[in-house]
Amino acid sequence: MFNKILIIIRHATRSKLNSELSPLGRRQAEEIRKFTTKKGLTELKPLLLLSSPKIRCIQTLRPLADDLGVKVTVTEILDEQSRPESDGNFIRRIYRFYRWWRIQEVACCIICTHGDWIPHFFQVVFKQNVELPTGSLAILSLAKNQNKMSIDRIIHSDEMVF
Repeated sequence: MFNKILIIIRHATRSKLNSELSPLGRRQAEEIRKFTTKKGLTELKPLLLLSSPKIRCIQTLRPLADDLGVKVTVTEILDEQSRPESDGNFIRRIYRFYRWWRIQEVACCIICTHGDWIPHFFQVVFKQNVELPTGSLAILSLAKNQNKMSIDRIIHSDEMVF
């Protein structure tokens, strides 16, 4: 039995012209909505949706948020590494998120972040090298009455198409 689920989404494909989602990215965001809803993951309550401040992340979560009637909370802690930010500070920021998430009384937390953030998270928490392509997600769980996280499943964007 698990008491907490963390779903990490790498934002959907962005446009080459700007930071918004491309037509493919909009389809990926819709497939993410369908997948998480069909798998019953969004039925876990309380539910929290968190996003990097980048528009492509917010747009990736928007179909799911609209479907559930839930607000997307934007947080800098999920943002990609900025130029002046040292690698050490970036990794500490990711670890701060992990520590924060562990103490929250939320059954399911769905986050949308970036291609540089995700591998560092997996390295910090699992000591594993994991990268997600755009529009893909990982489902993680924290075992009830234990202090152990597990990677339940990694789903690439092409696996979500119904």
